[in-house]
Amino acid sequence: MFFLYKYNSHYFFVILFFWFLLLENTFSFGILHSFSNGLDIRVSLFMRILFLLNAFVLFFKGKLLIKELNHVFKLIIILFLFFIYGAVFQPQHITGSFSVFVQTISILCIIPYLYYSNSNKLAINLFYKNLRIFALINSIFLIVSFFYPNLIEAFESSSGGENISRSFGIMGDEISTFLTFFILDSFHNKKWKTLMIFLVSFFLTGGIAATFLLFSVFAFYLYKMKFFSLKKILSTSVGVILVSVFLYNFSDQIPFINRISMNIDSPESNSAGLRLLSLTTGLEIFLDNFWFGLGFGFYGAYIKDIFSYLGTEVIIISSTYNQYLQILCELGIIGFLFFISFIFKLMKQLKRKLKFNFNSNLFIAYIYLFVFFITMQSGVWFIPSSFVFLLIVCITGVNLKDTQ
Repeated sequence: MFFLYKYNSHYFFVILFFWFLLLENTFSFGILHSFSNGLDIRVSLFMRILFLLNAFVLFFKGKLLIKELNHVFKLIIILFLFFIYGAVFQPQHITGSFSVFVQTISILCIIPYLYYSNSNKLAINLFYKNLRIFALINSIFLIVSFFYPNLIEAFESSSGGENISRSFGIMGDEISTFLTFFILDSFHNKKWKTLMIFLVSFFLTGGIAATFLLFSVFAFYLYKMKFFSLKKILSTSVGVILVSVFLYNFSDQIPFINRISMNIDSPESNSAGLRLLSLTTGLEIFLDNFWFGLGFGFYGAYIKDIFSYLGTEVIIISSTYNQYLQILCELGIIGFLFFISFIFKLMKQLKRKLKFNFNSNLFIAYIYLFVFFITMQSGVWFIPSSFVFLLIVCITGVNLKDTQ
């Protein structure tokens, strides 16, 4: 990792941020002081400040207003305005929401931080290599946690109330979604050994939504690779049949298949029922705050206040478990249109660059993000601590700029 610093210090500090965030979330490493409003003084906080200050300087130099980055700048402004809106109408929730706002903005600022760096193909390849190493180490931790769940206290696992063994290593349950990118990346680059590790660890998570995302990503990938000839369709069909037979024979040992069966048999007592409760709660709040929402970052605090009588069970509905519904609840229909515009313009940029400057990293980034934004409808990723969000801004930042 330190070898990367020689070629690009911006890339180095972002990779370092990945590691500090992981260690802080897992082992409370580097936490210097904790405040009651959720904004802790951590080592990673100083890196967030670096990203924010860099964006602040770029703004006054007029470099955030260029065509390639104006959609990022507009989204930052929209989030700021909707945070102010929430602060005016719900001042009692401002402290915790301010922490969410500042930390989320800091992640978005990684895009211009990476864009305005002295990058070249070698530096980008080293950056991707370090991302893969980060994912690989977390995959190994996940596999170890499956067989030795009590080896270290930081290992995370869950039965989800379904008597199904699921493991997440030290990253948490978002690792299933996080790994989908690296599975596609390894497959495309023919890194078969790492692909097998990623696949084994992925299926041990039992992620239903992530599994749907993975199959969708590969379907779109094969389509873009012009894989669908008659001969290839027939050979693929045979492969699908063989895999299906295998899955059927060993279905009682595969977490995500067990979870689907359990949720069908008794949805009210499993994750499907909990997700449905969260979704319906979020939908009601959106309809009550249709135009402007609650304010950016205010959803969790609002839920915990209004439904405080539920005690610890309020955690179940403190998230909508759907990113677009979460945005509707916090920004209303007005802010939602700006958020969708940000995604649309981002994908349009990547597609245009792919047309005129094809490269493997850009191709995989486009395939993955295109499918992710459409199909990933379980979970909220647009939050400060999300490694999926961090991955999105990273592969965006390094691919927006034409590099020789």
